[in-house]
Amino acid sequence: MARAARACVTLVLAATVGVAARGEHMPPPKVTVAAPVEQTVTGYFEAAGDTAAVNSVDLVARVQGFVQEITYIDGAFVKKGTPLFTIEPEPYSLKVETAKASVARAWGALTQADADFKRQAELIAKQATSGSAYDKALALLEGARADLQSAQADERAAQINLSYTKVTAPFDGIVTERQVSVGQLVGADNQHPTVLATIVQPDPIYVAFNVSERVVAANSRLPREPRSRPAC
Repeated sequence: MARAARACVTLVLAATVGVAARGEHMPPPKVTVAAPVEQTVTGYFEAAGDTAAVNSVDLVARVQGFVQEITYIDGAFVKKGTPLFTIEPEPYSLKVETAKASVARAWGALTQADADFKRQAELIAKQATSGSAYDKALALLEGARADLQSAQADERAAQINLSYTKVTAPFDGIVTERQVSVGQLVGADNQHPTVLATIVQPDPIYVAFNVSERVVAANSRLPREPRSRPAC
């Protein structure tokens, strides 16, 4: 029994010496070294908010008439200036032609009044006419000039109304579902313009959110310029 115990102790000592011997020949562990890296770090916080389009406009009928054509697909993205609705332009084209004719007549009347005034001016210089005749010619000339200006203003107004028969996109955006149909009368109520559709600009957008006083106070203590800190 004692001999068996001595044999066990000898084996344990031999194993211990073997482990120690192997440990003496193990390579040292590898150690990696990283140099500090400096980078820009921007502080941030998370908050729940709502988004809203920067531009969102109701397209309304600015002149009265029947919708003649709708040239877009509901929900389509369109470029600025793209035709969307056409309100019958024929009545407004006729008003433009009438206004142009009035301008032509006003030009003719002004030409005649100017010629009459020049003759009166020559005669009064020679004392061959009365002052009242001269004054009358001058008044007719000034009236003809005013009539021409009025006729030209009417022509511009007619041109503007004609342009309103073509409803185009005021900016790049998505046009919503149409609110009218072809053949429908629009623009009859001047106090409540007929909404044809809505166009929304999706980019860029506003983001509205609430910030607690604690976050505001914490950020107000931060430097305005981005900070740099070392990172491994």
